[in-house]
Amino acid sequence: MRFAKFARLPWLAVDFVFLSVVRVGEASHPGPSDAHFILGVANPTGLRCKSMYVAEHMAHGDLWAFSETHLSSRELHTFNAGLKFAHSPFAPLLGGFPVPPSRDNAGSWKGVGVLSKTPVRHIPKNWPDAIQCSSRAMAFTTLIDDVWLTGAVVYGEPDSQH
Repeated sequence: MRFAKFARLPWLAVDFVFLSVVRVGEASHPGPSDAHFILGVANPTGLRCKSMYVAEHMAHGDLWAFSETHLSSRELHTFNAGLKFAHSPFAPLLGGFPVPPSRDNAGSWKGVGVLSKTPVRHIPKNWPDAIQCSSRAMAFTTLIDDVWLTGAVVYGEPDSQH
């Protein structure tokens, strides 16, 4: 009975079909195929046991900025060991201030890092200690060709765990 109502509106079906074939945005305009430098951003929700995946599937990028769910010192060390084992083209992942250990080892929705094919290092900054120790921001530099690229990774404060 409900479908009979829509049968009287033929323009509705035409608009629906038209809207389903229109592509807008990055998916239809992916950018140049001969890029010399590729910058990526990722939020992998945990790097544990993902070093082989990163080494294989993210190798097309030159520099990846990570906002990580729980990037503790132990997770960073384990991830970098996995990258080395996988013969990854990346330098070791440079993490921000380590996430403090939690009682239940669950994600604390904090942690930032930079993964680059070129050497990357922290740069001096004059941030307040609260920002520095929040595990939510880091500033870095890396050498791309003959240019020092300076940037920052910031992991915003979530409203909740969702």
